Amino acid sequence: MREPLESVLRPKPSLMRSVAALALTAGVVAVALFVVVARRPAPPEPIGQGPGSGRQAGRIAVDGPPSQARTPDDAEFATDAQRAQHRPLATPTPNPTPRRAAVALEATPEPAVPVGPSRPVERERQPDFDVFRFTGPMAALALFDVEVGGGRVWVATSRGLLEHDPARDLWRLHGRAAGLPGERLTQIAWVAGQVVVAASEVTRSGVNELRGIHAFDPTVDRFRPLEAESPSVWVLSGEGDSLWIGHGKGAEVRTLSAAGRPLLEASPARSFTRAAGQLQHDGVYRILVRPESVWFTSMGEYVRDPEQKDGAFVGGGVALWDRATGRFQRWGVEAGLADGYGAAIAADEREAWLTHFRDDRGVSRLDRVSGRWQTFHQSVNGERLGGLSIALTPRHAWIGGQRGLQRVDRATLEARRYGDGLPGHILYGMAQGLGALWVTVYGSSSRGAEGWRTQAGLVRIPLQR
Repeated sequence: MREPLESVLRPKPSLMRSVAALALTAGVVAVALFVVVARRPAPPEPIGQGPGSGRQAGRIAVDGPPSQARTPDDAEFATDAQRAQHRPLATPTPNPTPRRAAVALEATPEPAVPVGPSRPVERERQPDFDVFRFTGPMAALALFDVEVGGGRVWVATSRGLLEHDPARDLWRLHGRAAGLPGERLTQIAWVAGQVVVAASEVTRSGVNELRGIHAFDPTVDRFRPLEAESPSVWVLSGEGDSLWIGHGKGAEVRTLSAAGRPLLEASPARSFTRAAGQLQHDGVYRILVRPESVWFTSMGEYVRDPEQKDGAFVGGGVALWDRATGRFQRWGVEAGLADGYGAAIAADEREAWLTHFRDDRGVSRLDRVSGRWQTFHQSVNGERLGGLSIALTPRHAWIGGQRGLQRVDRATLEARRYGDGLPGHILYGMAQGLGALWVTVYGSSSRGAEGWRTQAGLVRIPLQR
């Protein structure tokens, strides 16, 4: 016999007791989960996004490791850099255990974002140089160009413009909160008391899109646009109030007006191209400006080899403009260079040293008295030579690449490589000033069971060494 409908719908006492017990148990579990979750630290916000941007006292907010895209539009750099990111550090010359000292962190000034926890940077004193090793989220930064101006060191990073005041051991990172439209900076220049940057943003498809040329004014800690629509910028270099720009169609120089709002001349004061007989190639990679001369390096045309994974750059090299006579000189492989890819260059009254981007391509050295080039792929003690960046001191040539830092004796060509004591293995930028040579370093290293660890930092080399 079926029960009446109302008796079926009416809850039974035994069922009510079971439901009550389950509800009590669920409540206890919910309270426990709330306590556990409440005790977990909140994840940091990405720089310049969400509420509180620019006000995160005592830390930097980094939303994961930087993109693998590189600059300029160089297929080879992306391939080689990605391969190098998954390679342990080269350590042929171990260094003694360094002494570490914590670096002070400046109080949070608007609109700059503080760059780390209470100890964002550790200073390690080593026999030949000092290392500023970034910790916490700062270790995930990719560091590119470096400039010295206004008593400070300025670094282009994957998250904005990093400012270091050596006199006070303070660090600040300037990004979106300071008016920067794109946080990725690869090239910067000190011009007319300001830091000129080429801001870009890596899109979801992996394309590095330029967001215009901007100037950072250290007196107000703000970025101001100089040019809304800019050509592709591969390199920036400064001289007084002149901004030198290199790109895929040659090079140009423009004047920066510092009166009131900084403005960039609408048209170049002068342009330089291969067609005019001035450059070795229009793909300008670096510009070295000196009072008496200007050096332009060019990477050439990328030609893919169907029999190999990577192609090669051909037709590049270096050009020299004598500003007093107006004469141009150009050199390529046929003139004695070690490779057709002209990358970083350093010069003084005696010599000019040219790297060819990769560590296995050697270096080219010009004797400025005889006018002849010499090429070296190895040092006298068997160290392979080559790299991304280079600087000259009276005794040494310092070369940075994707396998560490090299110090080459200019007289004997004996080389020493530093690897283990560096905060990374990719050395991209070099600049002299404030009594030292400053080198940017970043990359990854294997930590065994701990997996891969990102690293970043600055190297300070006293100029008297």
